[in-house]
Amino acid sequence: MAFYPIYASQYDTGEYAGPLFTVVGISLIISWLLSQTLTPLMCVMFLPDPKDEGDKDPYDTAMFRAFGGILDRCIGNRRLFMSFMVVLLGVSIWGFGKVEQLYFPDANRTQFMVDYWLEEGARIEQTTAGVAEIERELATYEEVALVNSFVGAGPPRFYLPVNPESNYPSYAQMIVNTHTLDQVNPLQGTATAVQR
Repeated sequence: MAFYPIYASQYDTGEYAGPLFTVVGISLIISWLLSQTLTPLMCVMFLPDPKDEGDKDPYDTAMFRAFGGILDRCIGNRRLFMSFMVVLLGVSIWGFGKVEQLYFPDANRTQFMVDYWLEEGARIEQTTAGVAEIERELATYEEVALVNSFVGAGPPRFYLPVNPESNYPSYAQMIVNTHTLDQVNPLQGTATAVQR
């Protein structure tokens, strides 16, 4: 149920990550079935019979002795221990108030993409000429570090949100790289104006 709000969301989050609820739910149901059937059977088959151990205490190991010592100290100083846990809970609650509530963080890439469309039926040579003109204009801006163009189709999927377009002679896509993140938004408006 922890993932249900994502599944029920009416926003992009629900559309993008909604199947997470279904996958986790199915996985947990299968896991529960296996834990009730196959796991006990495997335990019976592979775990040693305690009768074969004789009178030896199975908990008489260094790890259990160390854990028992820590547990004895915590129980012996229970007031101090519980006070420490209450303070730790308070610090945790205070600390969660400082955590930014954002499911999908902003993409911090110093680049943006420009889709270039001509009218349907345009030749790829026309598309190439139009893209070359935009590239020359963008090269005059000092904020632009590099422009990569893909004429006739989108680029390979180099970044998760990128969904490459199919092959169209009238389509091109440019990836404009900037020097800093602050230059992306102003330059994006400029690139749109240049395209028009």
